[in-house]
Amino acid sequence: MNNSIFVIITCIIIISQMDKEDPTQINIVRVVFAAVHLTILAGLGLTYMKMTKNNDLTKLKKYYLKKTANVPTLIPESLQAMMGNKKSDKKFISKEKRDEIMAENIKYEEYVKNNKDNKEALDANPHKKVQILEDNTQTVLEHDMEEFNKQFKKILTIMILLTGIHLYFGVIPPLIIQSGLNGKNLIIDNKLFKTYILGQKVERPWNIGGDGLMDQLEGKMEELQEMQKNMQEDEKNK
Repeated sequence: MNNSIFVIITCIIIISQMDKEDPTQINIVRVVFAAVHLTILAGLGLTYMKMTKNNDLTKLKKYYLKKTANVPTLIPESLQAMMGNKKSDKKFISKEKRDEIMAENIKYEEYVKNNKDNKEALDANPHKKVQILEDNTQTVLEHDMEEFNKQFKKILTIMILLTGIHLYFGVIPPLIIQSGLNGKNLIIDNKLFKTYILGQKVERPWNIGGDGLMDQLEGKMEELQEMQKNMQEDEKNK
């Protein structure tokens, strides 16, 4: 996140200093935008070749929770599929999140054990037990191919969308900002690039843990449903 902020600030400074009416400077921005994104596409192509050549069919162990919230959305399912969002009742979590939940489960069990003869205390248990399930149906190749498809669609969408906006409206700043951010993402954040191009060992699975907007919304809905359930139980006990 800090790297992204630094890149955005740098891009804003460049935008403020450039002459937006100078054709030479505009052409330089166009060339840089095209060069950055064509380099990313070339990197993805090389990654794809190495990925398919390795053909790693090792099964991955992933952890998930059952989704309990039915989150309404205005985005059609067909469009969500194009964006790479799959409808599933599984909420995948990172190993760190799994360890955090397991620690909470241990506290829950200890509290129950220490207060097994006190019904009021049991009803007021401050800890919550959550069942963690395992999924080992996905191979490394399938996992990495899923990430590849997501990145490829994202870069292609950005290139087409921003090129159209620039040519139609003459807008320049988005070209500069996306060139900086996507260039940074390729070198610093891209796990496919680190794994297949730089040869670094990056632990899988990737991109889980609820950082997306839909995941955050689902988390809030689950919290609201839990609060509603607790309020109903309190009303019954009164």
